[in-house]
Amino acid sequence: MKIISKKQANDILVSSLFNPGGTFNKGKFDSGKYIWHGSQKHYIGKDVPNIPGIHAIYVERRQNKDGPYAQLMCIYN
Repeated sequence: MKIISKKQANDILVSSLFNPGGTFNKGKFDSGKYIWHGSQKHYIGKDVPNIPGIHAIYVERRQNKDGPYAQLMCIYN
C-alpha cells in the first residue's frame, strides 16, 4: 500500500457514505511522530505495510511545543 494525499483519502471517506457496505472511519495509523519536510509531496507514494481493514493511508501535518511533525492517518472499517 502507498501513502496517498489527504484529498484522495477524504474522497474515499465521503464515497463510503453512499456505499451499502457501511461507512469508514479515520484515525491514527501509528503513534510515531515523523519529521515534517515541508509538504505532503515528500510522503505521497512511499510504501507502507498492507494491513487488512485499512483502505487508505495519508499524512497530516501537526505541531506541538517541539515544532511541526508528520502524523500518519488511515481510513479503516
